[in-house]
Amino acid sequence: MGRELLIGYLEKPSNQQILCRQYFPSKYGGKPAWLNPQYLPNAKDLNCEYCGILMTFFLQIYAPIDDRDDLFHRTIFVFICVHCSSSIIALRCQLPRNNPYYDINPHQPPIEYNAEIFHDEYSKLNCNICGLPLDKISHEELNHTLCISQNPKKLILPEYEIVVEFGDDYQSSDNKTDNSDTIEDQDISEENLNEKMECRESTLLSDYYKKILHDPDNDLDESEMNAFNKVQDMNVNDYAFDEFISYSKKYKQHIIRYNYGGDILWFSDHSRQQKNAPKCDKCGEDRIFEFQIQPEIIILGHLPSTIDFGIVSIYTCSKNCSSDSTAYTQEYVFIQENPY
Repeated sequence: MGRELLIGYLEKPSNQQILCRQYFPSKYGGKPAWLNPQYLPNAKDLNCEYCGILMTFFLQIYAPIDDRDDLFHRTIFVFICVHCSSSIIALRCQLPRNNPYYDINPHQPPIEYNAEIFHDEYSKLNCNICGLPLDKISHEELNHTLCISQNPKKLILPEYEIVVEFGDDYQSSDNKTDNSDTIEDQDISEENLNEKMECRESTLLSDYYKKILHDPDNDLDESEMNAFNKVQDMNVNDYAFDEFISYSKKYKQHIIRYNYGGDILWFSDHSRQQKNAPKCDKCGEDRIFEFQIQPEIIILGHLPSTIDFGIVSIYTCSKNCSSDSTAYTQEYVFIQENPY
């Protein structure tokens, strides 16, 4: 992928086999299609830091960097705790073109399902139910103890392909940002924000957004228009939210906004990121914005009711460094809360 703006959508695959790892998918739900199938993340690193429960595979984005041979294959994996909505982690994995797992010239996905086309010898390293790595003690059992005792439908999300198309490069100056920007210029006090969140007008703002998730052609009815007018009278306009609504209506039902090294589209003027993304833990280089997960995914991806956010932004090492100790490098995730 280059630096163009790309928009991602959920789509049921015509052939489920195209979501296997050897076809380098971008996908949502189901089991992860591990790029490096042999040297997986430590199982304990995929436990939620808040509740300690094993996380759920959320999505993965295949995002190679064209001008580097060592990044010929590159995927960002995202995991979420369905019990704690504020717990999301991202892992970056990359491989050179010449590697032990894939041909130099990648295979084209099959048009029709073929059970004999591929046998994955590394599948024994993963839980048969959720697809996450087994620890060394559990390898002979082939499943996590927790997964055996749970309904599988509660452990994995419905599986979709993520298909992408090019988006516009335009973004207003209010939303343009880089990693050096902060929001010290925001003049909305915490007191005013709390008052706004408690009022009926804010509820209608949120309800309207939910309406356009279900049907992006929905427009304001009279009561909602009056609510927006009252919010304007309160002099607490949320310009970022207004633009986000417009963006959501332009790219109906999109769930990914990919803009490597580019700008974030904030969900709201409130609860924006207060400081720079931390530098890479491995090499000390700056991290850059890569993509954001849009709140449309909550409804379209059938996430549990415990999950709520404005956007989830993923920052990755600008150097795309590699490590001898792990094939999967943890990157930085910022969750902008939904203030409504």
